[in-house]
Amino acid sequence: MPLGIGTSGWNYPAGKGTWNGLFYPLPEDRPRGFDELRFYSERFNTVEVNSTFYGQPRANATLAWATRTPPDFEFAVKLFQKFTHPNLSFDRGPVTQADVDAFRGGIDPLAAAWVQIDEPKFSSSVRQDLTGGNADFYYLRLHGPNAAQWWDHAEAEDRYNYVYSKEELEPIAAAVRDVMALVRTRQPGALKKADLFLNNRLSAQAVANAVTLKPLLDEPVTARFPPELIDRFPDLAGIATLPRARLL
Repeated sequence: MPLGIGTSGWNYPAGKGTWNGLFYPLPEDRPRGFDELRFYSERFNTVEVNSTFYGQPRANATLAWATRTPPDFEFAVKLFQKFTHPNLSFDRGPVTQADVDAFRGGIDPLAAAWVQIDEPKFSSSVRQDLTGGNADFYYLRLHGPNAAQWWDHAEAEDRYNYVYSKEELEPIAAAVRDVMALVRTRQPGALKKADLFLNNRLSAQAVANAVTLKPLLDEPVTARFPPELIDRFPDLAGIATLPRARLL
């Protein structure tokens, strides 16, 4: 069964949570033609697109993404906020058929499944056990359980300032494996795909934890990661360093 492991977004160029100098080279150190999305797609097989929450996607932009990534690389596109958070949207008119048509292709894979979420749990939170129900598509987003800064923070990105330990990720990986095994045993052929996205994105923490998850789910790490990332997250040593690999 195909398994996707990636992060929520790939471009975080500024602020204290920047990925530059950790996952990506600093701008002044980049070779000519360096492409963040291409670099990312050589190390992960999927990414969650956040920008489409704030505005409808443009065909020329999504076509460019597709041409810069491998044929089997997948994008999970978040639904435009007009559908889900109309009070936040700049376009507060009624949802039209044109709105629906613009996103129709992107919502079909998720139409029958809830997104599983790991985040701080409060009295009003939806309770989930990460089993995924009976859906044929399993989708898990890991925000990081940073309860202290979830509502009380100086910057919005502080909410996602959390690094999972390997010990915290192991039961999550076990839950994913249990879902896959249960469906194969009791409902053969029902579960077609599983995607896991790390959204604890501050300072490339999501990258580090996505790499840690790969071997826990028997997924290979097929490209070398920057030494700056491993210096920042020493637990990656031995996972994200490969002999004879080229840093492209």
